[in-house]
Amino acid sequence: MLICPHCCRRYDAGTALCPSHAGEPLLPLDTLDDPRVGTIIDDRYLVTGVLGTGGMGRVYRAWQRSTHRAVAVKLIQRDAGDPTTAARFLREARITANLKSPHTVTVYDSGQLNDGGLYMVMELLEGRDLSELVAEHGPLTLNRLQALSLQLCDSVFEAHALGLVHRDIKPANLLVTVTPTGVEQLHVLDFGVAKLVDQGGQKLTRAGASIGSLAYMSPEQVAGSEVGPATDIYAIGVTLFALITGRLPFERSTSLALMIAHRQDVPPSLLEHCPRTPALGQLDTIVQRCLAKTPAQRFATVSELRAALAALPVEQPLAIAIDDTLEGGAGAQPVVPRAHEGHRSGPMARTKGDGHRDPATLPGVSAGLVLEKARTQRGSERPGTNRPMSPLVWVLAAAALATMLWIIIDG
Repeated sequence: MLICPHCCRRYDAGTALCPSHAGEPLLPLDTLDDPRVGTIIDDRYLVTGVLGTGGMGRVYRAWQRSTHRAVAVKLIQRDAGDPTTAARFLREARITANLKSPHTVTVYDSGQLNDGGLYMVMELLEGRDLSELVAEHGPLTLNRLQALSLQLCDSVFEAHALGLVHRDIKPANLLVTVTPTGVEQLHVLDFGVAKLVDQGGQKLTRAGASIGSLAYMSPEQVAGSEVGPATDIYAIGVTLFALITGRLPFERSTSLALMIAHRQDVPPSLLEHCPRTPALGQLDTIVQRCLAKTPAQRFATVSELRAALAALPVEQPLAIAIDDTLEGGAGAQPVVPRAHEGHRSGPMARTKGDGHRDPATLPGVSAGLVLEKARTQRGSERPGTNRPMSPLVWVLAAAALATMLWIIIDG
């Protein structure tokens, strides 16, 4: 099914243009299961499909008629029992629109509908969230985790500087796209449940209100207490644990048991689930500090957390074949791994003719080590080195040995 963005007249597939508006290309309607699809929000945004559903509402693919661009529109149903919902949402949306980090989804617009619904218009990004990537390909490698987590910290740092706490950081809210140069770029989604840190103004969040995903909630968030930047740092710790192990630090059969675990139980070590390496040991120390029960025991700021993550002794993705290194020397260029290529234990290793794994592709092998190995192999192949001795050398050596034995016996 197709629709004209100007008059909203619908046409069967195969129709190229609207007869009444030949200059307007027709847009596909992804699904008609939702009554919002095919309608216009606030006289400006034509809804063309459903992108996702959450506990607070739905996110739609839409067409901004004034600018002729595709956008994402998050529609949240207002809580009729809470008169502060609209004020809180609109206030937070205005501040979220000021976030300029390339790792934060850009907010274009927000407003309230006649039926009380609230909406937020955001940039539409084509990518996949980290929960999908881990479910499909397994836990992230350390170097990939480091690169993406630094981008996450950059986004959260800017939000905290503006007095905004996300409150729902988790892999499903971290979208990964790929730049034209093939570099993965992370974008933080869903600042729609964010909270402004009270700075002496009107307090718009009810005491005892817990907003977020239970598996990633901090102890103070579970208790319904006041939240602050330390709440996001705790959620980042849970996220790091999940991305590197493929599981959550606390897995319980009931919501109540999970809440108790967040508040009382000691989180497991990463070393219980992953191979022991110096970098993983340091990452475990970082995660354990993020998951401290009291906010004062965690990193003081997300900037401090970022510095710790940046200091991890993690090798960058490397796929230099030894044969290529021998031919190209120090100028050999690494092969850039494909985007979204996740693996449980590191980059896939190429197989040499003798069946052994190419050490250049093994996790933890540095470029320097590969080049040193290449130089050693080259040195062993130089003329005059490691050649078998000639028969004449063997005869002279045997004669010398026999002479020494005769002198010893005769003397």
